[in-house]
Amino acid sequence: MTSSEKVTWLLPVKNGMPYIRETLASIYDQTYRDWEIIVWDNGSTDGTLEELKKWIPGKLPGKIVRDRPLSLGRSLAALVEMASTDLCARIDADDLCHPERLEKQVAFMRENPQVGLLGTRFERVDPEGKPLSLVLNSPYDDADLRWNLRWGNGICHPSVMFRRSAVLAAGNYHDCMPYEDYDLWLRMSTITEVGLVPEVLLKYRIVPTGVMGGGSIDPKPAINKGAGKNASILFGDMDPSAALKIRNRVAHDRQNTEPAKLRHLIDHRRAAASAALSVGKPPSYFRNTDLYLEQMRFLMFTWLKQHLWGRTVVRMGRSVHRLTSARPDR
Repeated sequence: MTSSEKVTWLLPVKNGMPYIRETLASIYDQTYRDWEIIVWDNGSTDGTLEELKKWIPGKLPGKIVRDRPLSLGRSLAALVEMASTDLCARIDADDLCHPERLEKQVAFMRENPQVGLLGTRFERVDPEGKPLSLVLNSPYDDADLRWNLRWGNGICHPSVMFRRSAVLAAGNYHDCMPYEDYDLWLRMSTITEVGLVPEVLLKYRIVPTGVMGGGSIDPKPAINKGAGKNASILFGDMDPSAALKIRNRVAHDRQNTEPAKLRHLIDHRRAAASAALSVGKPPSYFRNTDLYLEQMRFLMFTWLKQHLWGRTVVRMGRSVHRLTSARPDR
């Protein structure tokens, strides 16, 4: 890179041992060098502070905030307010960055000034750092990412780089653990584009003491609370109660027992158009995403099954699909 833009790492921590050594080492090894780190300690008693002092500011330029313990959401908000750079990178005390993470995220943000929130693909690892699984199924263009956020969180929190100005414009982090990240992403998605680097640049450690219980806790209740809290912005200026009904109608769990109706398809289409117009995009912006098309197929299928003629259409469609799938290549 011919020019440089300084980045601030934001790291809230409470009792980060023994993993924080590896996390700090992964920051030290970054190929992109123009950065500083701010660590907010929330009352560690396990030697975390002593370990931090071995690294900061001697090896890692930056500062440690201590003796002011806060909740996770409030400490994150305080870190954003304290940062002196617009580009900020999140990391947690038990995760590991690939050496090229900052370099690639800064390059992306420089080339895409309209993007205010940027994640990366990531790899899950166990407490010893051994690979568990790659997470590669998240979309990475703005329309897909922003539409998906209405139903789930496809942006891994410790992989994120964001523009401080966009976070502050969205109202900063709120104190709503364990979905303070999802809550912020929803609010940011109404004022800025969202991106995702299509490369694995983070090792996300699954540990029992994590916020979501090492992956053992179902995230859906927290996601649903976050959506409910932000119902007024889910689909543009749509009434919050109507927005939640639309969201619940096509929720991923498919647990709805209410018979599908033609108005559900119409309302879903209107919701997508309203959401697009509210962020300055054409009405079809979200209607071209894979998730929207899958949702409409689901609604159409469940609506057709309510009628005799519809069930006939479904059976014919399945028969045609079987015949064309079984047809040998020529």
